[in-house]
Amino acid sequence: MAKCIMVQGTSSNAGKSMLVAALCRIYKNRGYNVAPFKSQNMSLNSYTTFENGEIGIAQMLQAEAAMIEPSIHMNPVLLKPKGDFTSNVIIQGKSIGDMNFYDYQHKYHDTAFNAITESFNKLNDEYDIIVIEGAGSPAEINMRKQDIANMEIAHLADANVILIADIEMGGVFAAIAGTYVLLDDYDRSRLKATVINKFRGNLDILKIGVIRLPKIANFTDIDPFEAESDVGLKMIGINDDIGDVDAIIIPGTRNTTQDAYELHQSGLAEKIIEKSSQIPIIGICGGFQILGEEIIDEEKKESKQGTVKGLGLLPITSEFKREDKIVTQSEAIIPDNLEGIAGEMFKKIAGEKVTGYEIHEGTSTLINCKALLEIEKGQGNDEKGDVDGACCKNIFATYFHGIFNNYNFRREFLNYIRTKKGLEIKTGEDPYEAQKNYSLNKLAEIVEENLDMDIIDKLIFSK
Repeated sequence: MAKCIMVQGTSSNAGKSMLVAALCRIYKNRGYNVAPFKSQNMSLNSYTTFENGEIGIAQMLQAEAAMIEPSIHMNPVLLKPKGDFTSNVIIQGKSIGDMNFYDYQHKYHDTAFNAITESFNKLNDEYDIIVIEGAGSPAEINMRKQDIANMEIAHLADANVILIADIEMGGVFAAIAGTYVLLDDYDRSRLKATVINKFRGNLDILKIGVIRLPKIANFTDIDPFEAESDVGLKMIGINDDIGDVDAIIIPGTRNTTQDAYELHQSGLAEKIIEKSSQIPIIGICGGFQILGEEIIDEEKKESKQGTVKGLGLLPITSEFKREDKIVTQSEAIIPDNLEGIAGEMFKKIAGEKVTGYEIHEGTSTLINCKALLEIEKGQGNDEKGDVDGACCKNIFATYFHGIFNNYNFRREFLNYIRTKKGLEIKTGEDPYEAQKNYSLNKLAEIVEENLDMDIIDKLIFSK
């Protein structure tokens, strides 16, 4: 039986995920077998586990902090918002369809809670310590009866609760006090400690523009660039100017046809097309589909827009017709016959293997261009599963999430841009992997130094 501790927040984005990751690394470093757990997560950012199931990307990072393989049981319920109070509901890694908020809360509560209990019990049998993350705020008392994310889970796990609040949101002390006051005695008895959190940011010199699509998903694909000392990321909203950037990435989206439509309606599509003759344009997953000639959705599976035009920068068409969603970890080889800018960028690493994961619907057909990757494991562009992505001129794209986590791939991409700008090219070890491990250890160190760990030890072990 595991000892459990839970981190809840006065609000969303208070720093729960960060603190859970820190505690996972702290207790792993102390020799314990630790696992993260988040019963219900609402997020468009997901990761494919070894079971070929989806979990929230935060639980993947927390599992890395605990130095274990991410599993569907670490996030048994994942809700991916689609708009109009509707979400795609994913239970223990597998999609069970779309539901509106009312039906999910009132008709599916017991089924979801049973899955949560089953997953928790599995972790409970396998680990020494479980660090649990809540969702939103526990003080949403109007929804307490339907709660399967906060205090109900604390009671299920017999876990003491640390409440975290972000000072930059304002009213931090009122938020903490208000949470205590609004909870009844039964729930309040779980609250044993409070953490106040604060964030900072930074700027760099080599700029990569990232299109902030209205339905953006899995934008953690750009995280590896944060570790590059000479790279800065510029998030570009639907109504923003692109400005002076050295490359543009169109990331994943939960609704390809709607976002393609919004790009054209806002005028941003025209701006991206204009930039495509000057700088590299990269698409990932839904961004890959958006770069094509047309996105066919006759059954309006994606949105009410139905079939829409893409940006016309890749000679491909994409179509939504398959019932099954592709969720898989993937591997591929970089071919030696790439076209356009991809051929220049990746000629030194032709024949090398890259890994990633796929979470997508729809298939893509190449009309008159080369694929970016040769599939060894996974789905890629279509049912044949032999190739992935496309490349021509200044454009390349892929269905592989995590493509830039492959250091040699990211290094050659950035070195191409560095050379064009007259900057020093980079070699050596992967700064992202080094920084990620360093950051997790540093995070654990900072938290351990600044919190009274004796109190947290007592909350975990003295029961």
